[in-house]
Amino acid sequence: MLTLVNSFEVHGDPARFEEEFRKVSDWMRGQPGFHRHQLCRSAHDPRRFVNIAVWDDQAALDAAIGDEGFQSRVAVLRTMATATPHTYDHVLDVVGTAAGATP
Repeated sequence: MLTLVNSFEVHGDPARFEEEFRKVSDWMRGQPGFHRHQLCRSAHDPRRFVNIAVWDDQAALDAAIGDEGFQSRVAVLRTMATATPHTYDHVLDVVGTAAGATP
């Protein structure tokens, strides 16, 4: 498993950024090797977002972001925000009891 953590600093309207991000998200959910993602907005600065996405591996992520379908959808986001992506290998995955896990 591979996790992509991509932080965004939005230069335009945050609500429009979210709207455009949903278009990318709708396309991404059908890509091979994609498991899930979360878009989180800062509780202190509405222009800062973090996307946390889980993929099978780097090859699946590379195939998706190299696809013209992704490139055409993400082009608008690039005009609205500065992105700083990094990928991480899974080391530990913990589920709390509030989520239904048993100790």
